[in-house]
Amino acid sequence: MPDKRNGSDDWDLYWAHGYLTSCANAFPGNYEGRVREVWESFFAGLPPGARLIDIATGNGAIALLAAAYAIAHERQLEIYGIDRARINPQAAWTGDRAVLDAVSFRGRTPAEKTGFPDAHFAAVTGQYALEYTDLPATLAELARIMAPGAQGRFVMHHPESVVIRTAREEFGFGALLFEDTQLFEKAEALLRCIINARSPAELARLAEDPAAQAARAELNEAAATIAGVIETATEPELLSTALGYVGRAISGRGRRKPGETFALLAQGRQEIEANLARLADLLNAVVDDDKMKLIQRLMVSVGLRPEPPEVLSYAHQGQQLLMGWVLDISRQSANN
Repeated sequence: MPDKRNGSDDWDLYWAHGYLTSCANAFPGNYEGRVREVWESFFAGLPPGARLIDIATGNGAIALLAAAYAIAHERQLEIYGIDRARINPQAAWTGDRAVLDAVSFRGRTPAEKTGFPDAHFAAVTGQYALEYTDLPATLAELARIMAPGAQGRFVMHHPESVVIRTAREEFGFGALLFEDTQLFEKAEALLRCIINARSPAELARLAEDPAAQAARAELNEAAATIAGVIETATEPELLSTALGYVGRAISGRGRRKPGETFALLAQGRQEIEANLARLADLLNAVVDDDKMKLIQRLMVSVGLRPEPPEVLSYAHQGQQLLMGWVLDISRQSANN
């Protein structure tokens, strides 16, 4: 299992890109198809005026689904979305403004310590949410803020889901970039050889500079190796992003001050490292059978009643792709 190197800062960067869901490439807008149906069936069972909290909401995908459902079906729901990270649903959402306005979002609010009163919510939701948190602390907090009889639904990472299989591939690209090819180090080495060459004469002398030519050859070899992997990768965006930063730093060096060029290269490295940290976090959050049993035991211990988990799949290009687990819960009353 990857080291859990990630923190909220790495998710800050992810959500700052304007993604609405945590599956950036799979859903161009909000969730659709079977995933949306699973959530709408949950919203349909809530009583009028129910107060709902979506934990680890990110840029609000599930909270906004709830708001859209409530508006479309003329249902009154009071909806909150919280996340440990700094989030910006206002920038990510491109739909009806009334849907966005129907949700109260709170960044820098962890699920382990929400700050809401006891027995405050009739419903709790989370997609790829609960499993990222400190489970004992979060479940105790949810039990505290859920009213007796309150309902909850969580979609969680399944070890064989398309999300996890894609993440494993992408995470493996970290070794290619930072160990096998050392792309950023080789780009920096070349830049140090050529950064101050501006005039035609200085540029011509680089062709006779053995150090510059060796650095160029090493970088070209690294880039060619990465480009070859991109051709067969299912999700090559991480690799393409890395090559893009290197290409812009080198090709645009004449239009920038040297410090700005090196800063651009450092920015690229930071973005890739943040993505790898986020992927490590994701892979550490996988819920296998043993972890599912642990979650259920912890739920029972704080007065929550879990239902047997089910698997969620959705149709994509003629295939049924496994998306994750669906786990429903309820808050037991004092009489149960």
